[in-house]
This record gives sequence, C-alpha cells and structure tokens, in this order.
Amino acid sequence: MPKITKLLSAIFCIVLISIAARAQDAQNMNDSSRLNWFKQAKFGIFLHWGVFSAGEAGASWPMFNGTFSVNDYMAQGSQFNAKNYDPKKWAAIFKASGAKYAVLTAMHCDGVALWPSQANKVSIQTLSPYKKDLIGPYAAALSEAGLKVGLYYSHVDWASNDYMTLTQGMTNAEFDAAKKVKYNYQKNWDQKGKEGYFSQKKLNETELATWNRFIKRHDDQIDELVNNYKVDLLWFDFMYPNAGDFKWNEKQLRARLLKEHPALVVNSRMGSQGDYDTPEKGLPIIPPAGPWELCETMNNNWSYVSDDHDNKSVRQVLRMLVECVSMGGNLLLGIGPKTDGSFDPEQESRLLAIGKWVNAHQEAIYATRRGILPGHFYGPTSLSLDGKSLFLYLFDDPKDEIQIKGIKNQGIKSVSIVGKPETKLQVKYLSGATWAGIPPIINIPIPHNALDKDITVVKIEFTEPVQLYRTKGKDIVNN
Repeated sequence: MPKITKLLSAIFCIVLISIAARAQDAQNMNDSSRLNWFKQAKFGIFLHWGVFSAGEAGASWPMFNGTFSVNDYMAQGSQFNAKNYDPKKWAAIFKASGAKYAVLTAMHCDGVALWPSQANKVSIQTLSPYKKDLIGPYAAALSEAGLKVGLYYSHVDWASNDYMTLTQGMTNAEFDAAKKVKYNYQKNWDQKGKEGYFSQKKLNETELATWNRFIKRHDDQIDELVNNYKVDLLWFDFMYPNAGDFKWNEKQLRARLLKEHPALVVNSRMGSQGDYDTPEKGLPIIPPAGPWELCETMNNNWSYVSDDHDNKSVRQVLRMLVECVSMGGNLLLGIGPKTDGSFDPEQESRLLAIGKWVNAHQEAIYATRRGILPGHFYGPTSLSLDGKSLFLYLFDDPKDEIQIKGIKNQGIKSVSIVGKPETKLQVKYLSGATWAGIPPIINIPIPHNALDKDITVVKIEFTEPVQLYRTKGKDIVNN
C-alpha cells in the first residue's frame, strides 16, 4: 500500500504540474496575442498636455524642485483654454506621421486630471476656463482613425496632501504652507531616501489610513479611465516609494485590470507587473529581451516650452526609429501641445516629413522583428516576421558596394530598394567555401541614383528563413 500511495501521489503531482504549465502557456499565449499590435506598431506619439503647457517651464518637475511654488504652478491653468483643440486633426497628423498609437498625459505628476474626475476634484476643468472633458474626444478621434489609444497616468501626485504629507514627513498644515513658496521637495525627498525613510518608516494607524485613502483614489481614477473611455494602453509613470509600509498592491491592480479589460496593454512602470520595458532618453546599446519602447522628446522638453526650439531633425528622428525597429522595439516620440490645443508648427511639419519616409518604407518598419546579430552587416537590420526578408538600413551613402557576411542561405530570390521596387540590384559573391560550409560575402553595388536622401533601405528576399554562420572559422583541407 505505501508504494501505491507514493505512486498515486507522484501521479497527482505530475497532473498538477501539467495543469499549471498549461495554464501558464495559455497565459503566455494570451499575452502574446494581446501584445501583437504593440510589437508591430513601432512608432507612437507621446503627448504631454496640461496646466504646464503655458510654456513657462516643463511638466510637474518645476513645482517639485522649487522652481515654482505649487500655487503658482497651478495658476498656469488660467491660460489653458483649448480653443484650437481639434482631436480629429491630431489623429490625422499622427496617422500621416506613420504613428500607430498615441499616449496622452491623462494625469501627470502634478495631479491635474484632463477629465472631470469624480475621485479627485483637481482637474483642468476646475483650474482653467475650459470646462469640457478632454479625454473622450481624443480617444474617439484616435479610434475612428484606426489608431490605438494610450493614456499616461502618474502613480504619484505631488499636489496631494495624502501623498505628500506621508512621503515628505509633513503635517497637512506644513504642506499647505509649503505650497505658497518655492519649496524644494526633491531635496527633502533625496535626504529622506539617504536616511532609509521610505523603506524603514512604520506607518501608524492614522498614517496607514491616509496612505490607503490615497491608494483608493489612485485606483478609482484608473477605473474611471478604463471604464469611461476606449483605452488600449495604460502608460504608468513612477511608483515611488514602493517599499516598507508604502504598498501599491500593483500585482492585484494588474490582475483586476486584465480581468475586466483583457485586451489592455500596460507598460512596465508599475513595480514588476508591466508588459514591456520603457528605456528613456537614450537608445539602449543592449536591447531588452522582450517587447520595449524608447520614449524620447522631439526637442529638449516633454511638454511645450516657448523658448525650446532645439527640435531634432527629421533624419535624426528616423535614425532613432530605425534603430529601435532593428532591435525589436518601438519609438514613442514626445511632443507638447500648447494650452490652446495647437502644435508648434515646426514640430507638426517634422511629423509630416517623418511620415513621408515611413509610409514609403512601411514593409521595412511595421511587420518586422529584430534583425541579424552585429558583425554580419555594419548597420541596423531587421527581418520580416517569416524571416525570409532581410532589411538593411543605410544611414550613409556607400562608396561602392555594401557587404553582408555569414549568411548560410544560398537561395536569394531578389534584391531591391524599398520604396523603389523597379530598382533591382545585382548580387556578387566574394570569397567563401560553400563545399566546406563557409558562406561567401554577399556584395551588392548600390546605384547612386537609387539612394534615399534620409535613409536607404535594401531588401534581400531569400527562399528560406535567414540562417547565420556563427563559427570562428576553420581549416579547409580539401581546398
């Protein structure tokens, strides 16, 4: 009997493990399906819009680092009239730029909601002459244009008494007094971090009630966004502190959001519960293993700042986009609408110019995956989803031919310039020893008149998925 019992126990464990594995596989498949559109979107627009769009300074940070008092920062809302806000025009510009989605700051770190939130009365409607909802028309216009709808939401709220009194170690009276002056909350935050305040502080009963009240409002606002609007992507920012008694319960939040909205995509800035990584303000040298998105500004600020005219050139943005694509990621490009809802004309014109190139090179952007490993070609590359087409991005004009090394495939169907299908290129082979399994170097002369003024893309179409030769080389005795 003991042997039978052990056998039954082992079988039971195997069954449980199998069930758990199948459940995990189903979840992974679900995640893969849910993220398909995001992984193929490649390009999105990041919109920072709010009381800070008056153009005097950037979003939220000026009130946190003492450049503005909280009260003076909020007073910028008097200039927010949105008189030229035309979300259908926005959507048309984004679509023309080649973007497949956009992300709007529904609530930045300043705690000012762009919708008439019932959970938090601090909103653009209470601080500005504009009394209508801004999110609804935006979401509807993007969806109508076939674009995915993204909303940014800051976990932290630097105008909230509940959040700030606990994290700054202030009383309500002290925080209300600090709002009237240029108080450097950042300096206080850094000092408390050095002292271990956020990880070691034990919240008493009253403080815990305050924190829980803040978290409830936080969750209620998120529910307002996903329940009242058609949202495809939630772009969270910050979740600090997230240690000791400062708990956000992000795991439960994610589980509930996906249960109620199974198609929702969530970024990584909610503890460890996100769907994709978000490197910021700098292309990664080694890309994240899974889906990812670089967020980068058009000029030097996320939001509209009147004296910042240092916009990146069309070619600089395209290079960033192509490098993201070649590493299997997306580019989320930041621009800042003005308080009237219009865009800086220079930024708008550059978006349209970016779109001309992107729309002429769609096959080398959207339905692609990360390219071949470095060393095979000196420049970015990507592969079609089936792996049979290799795209080579030429940032510079070649002096003669381009070279690709270490490609095992011998069946090349065609070589062409993307966007110029009538231009068929010839292939020449250099060196190699195919009888010994050593592939030749593929040489492709590029006619000067076929070069693109921004980035030239060469497409090599193979009969089978690309296979790489990845050895250190060997002696050939039968040569």
